[in-house]
Amino acid sequence: MSNWIEKMTSITSGDRQRDYGHPMTNFLRICIFWSQFLGVAISPRQFVHMMTLMKIARDQHSFKADNHIDIMGYEAGLSMVYDRMRELELTFNDFEDEDHGLRNMQTAYELSLEKDEELCLKIQ
Repeated sequence: MSNWIEKMTSITSGDRQRDYGHPMTNFLRICIFWSQFLGVAISPRQFVHMMTLMKIARDQHSFKADNHIDIMGYEAGLSMVYDRMRELELTFNDFEDEDHGLRNMQTAYELSLEKDEELCLKIQ
């Protein structure tokens, strides 16, 4: 499959969501762990920026199409995060708040997990 967009779509749809949950749930889970480890709130938007920078750094060493496909996948996931955030009436500022970012992410994670479970029940 030479079309990067087709490859990214096949990777990020279906299996990934089944294995890891909706991107908002998955990204927030990672952000909560990273935030607790670093002692500073890392939002899903910042997570995508950092993962993109990691892929760019790898690409500086040696070109690999997979790095660019992964970058597109992270961005597509962030788009889905943004859509769900709007559904839940949240903004990135809620997660990037110095004093309450981590707590807001934990609350949003629970809400996103509930949405995942609702969707699973509807599908079955």
